[in-house]
Amino acid sequence: MAREVTGAREMLCSLNEHFPEKELLTKKDIYGFLGVSRNTLRKYFPELWKMPYTNKSDLAKILARQSVA
Repeated sequence: MAREVTGAREMLCSLNEHFPEKELLTKKDIYGFLGVSRNTLRKYFPELWKMPYTNKSDLAKILARQSVA
C-alpha cells in the first residue's frame, strides 16, 4: 500500500480554500497561487508544464514533495 506524501493533505486543503469551485487547474491558476512567473514554474516544476490542466490532488502531492508552502 502506498504511503501518503507528507504535507499533501494540508496543501490540498489550502488549494481547496483558494479554488473551491475548480478541480482542474490551469498553469495560470498555479503560478498565480504560488506567486511565481511562468518561466519559474516551467523551470522548477517541469512535470506541471507537460499537461494543459492539473488535478488539485496531483498538484498537492507535487508541491508537498518540493516542500512549497
